[in-house]
Amino acid sequence: GTALDSPTLDGAVRAAVEANILVSTDGEHYVFRHALLTEAIYQDLLPGERVRLHAAYAEALASGAVDGSAAELSRHAWASHDLVTATRASIRAGDEAMAVGGPEEAIRHYERALELMVDPTVEATLAGGDGGPLVDRIGLVIRASAAATAAGHLSRALALSHDQLLALTVDAPALDRVRLIHSVATTLLVMDHDF
Repeated sequence: GTALDSPTLDGAVRAAVEANILVSTDGEHYVFRHALLTEAIYQDLLPGERVRLHAAYAEALASGAVDGSAAELSRHAWASHDLVTATRASIRAGDEAMAVGGPEEAIRHYERALELMVDPTVEATLAGGDGGPLVDRIGLVIRASAAATAAGHLSRALALSHDQLLALTVDAPALDRVRLIHSVATTLLVMDHDF
């Protein structure tokens, strides 16, 4: 959205197209002709303007008003300080990457989600505080470990599950402990067969 009325906006876009600043991608959407120009304009924005721009784009992605990936939603939500949306989108981006055989990319997305969940407010919200789908931290660690295994980063896979296992409190659910032990054992078996 913009504060300009339609005729003013149309005139500004037409002038930018005629000056070869913008190019049409499909008759409806426009992009800057040069990436350097995009970067220069972005750097010229004030921090508050950047946050609002990222928030608007994240909202457009989340609502389906514009096409984009979960990875893009995660990036824009993170840049607009919407850490809950960024976390959920990072998890979805990791799942999407694994579904198409991209474990390296999946690791990055899962680990970003785990980093964001360090914030107690984010973790509490994702554990059911906002009425959205629950995020199972243990399951996320196991998915990150599986992605690391698939990418051949066995030490990383082992560290992810093992560190979470060590971090469990004494009163943690037994099922969480069992799931993590299974993940550690699976990784160790892969490591043993790798030699």
